[in-house]
Amino acid sequence: MSGTPFMPLWVADFVGDTLDLDAKEIGAYLLILMTMWGRDGYLPNDEKKLQRVARCGRDWPRVWEALAHYFTVDGDRITQGRLLQELQKVAAKRAVNAQHGARGGRAKALKSQQQALANASVSLQQPEPYPERYGGGVVREAGKTDREAILQAIGVDPISGITGPSGRVIGTQADMAEVARWLDLPGITVPVILTEVRRIMAGKRDGPPSTFRFFTKAIQRLSGEISRPALDPITPTTASGAKHERQRFDQAINQLADGLSAGTVGLGLESRDPFAARPRGNA
Repeated sequence: MSGTPFMPLWVADFVGDTLDLDAKEIGAYLLILMTMWGRDGYLPNDEKKLQRVARCGRDWPRVWEALAHYFTVDGDRITQGRLLQELQKVAAKRAVNAQHGARGGRAKALKSQQQALANASVSLQQPEPYPERYGGGVVREAGKTDREAILQAIGVDPISGITGPSGRVIGTQADMAEVARWLDLPGITVPVILTEVRRIMAGKRDGPPSTFRFFTKAIQRLSGEISRPALDPITPTTASGAKHERQRFDQAINQLADGLSAGTVGLGLESRDPFAARPRGNA
């Protein structure tokens, strides 16, 4: 079958060439032409087969007699001159398009390879600055991106981001946009993120999360704790020249103790009654 499903029909030429045909003959002619188009411009030179193509009954001999001069016999096949020319034009155009497409594909592939090499060269010449070690023992390999470091802290492949047999991928552009929002929070840096992600993953038993947003609330809480102001200690203040109440109390207790020791202060029961008689001293 032909790879050209659309057959051009030059209406004015067709009508002008078929003025002598009746409706049935025109219908048979069109059916033969369309079938011939789908068979690369040729049909068997067999009247019985052509009759089936034209869908004619007993009047087929009359119909074919009116149509035969429109076709050219080529061995055991027949063709139609105008139809064959149009097919050859279409085939030539398809060949040119295929050639251009191949060239375009090679050019695009070459351009992609050149871009990849250029990116690799830039990456090697100017690696992303990143310290070798952070507080808490968090280590990042030189030249590793923030995405790769976070994925490694989660425990998945740092390049592909594939989380398991299901083929789910994390570390997408949306995930990295979430990381950018984390970094806008007070006190949050990449080392802080890595430490917190490792802490969370150490207690997670059901595997990696499906998105970085899984860590957002924890990062927000951590930012709040980091940025919370420290409480100032309260220092007591006393008025100038005044004694502290505690000091006055201590002085009174010390004086009472000294009086008891010297016998100048007594704590008899009678002394508690203000109306009790006082003992007289010996004359």
